Amino acid sequence: MTIIPPVNIAPSAVVGNSTLGPYVYVGPDCEIDACRLENAIVLDHAKAQDSIFGSHVLVSNASLDANPGRYISD
Repeated sequence: MTIIPPVNIAPSAVVGNSTLGPYVYVGPDCEIDACRLENAIVLDHAKAQDSIFGSHVLVSNASLDANPGRYISD
């Protein structure tokens, strides 16, 4: 994982194999894997996989996956 400050990651969030920052907030119980996020807010319980996004808000309980053939289950 690569962090480019400022970045705030909730202690209960799980982040792997991703680049975060600058200006990223990852909320509680989020799952982020293989992503590139900048200038982004990821709210609680959201999931992102194989995605690149910036200047966006991923709302609570949302799922984002660049591979549309794969389903992310709760």
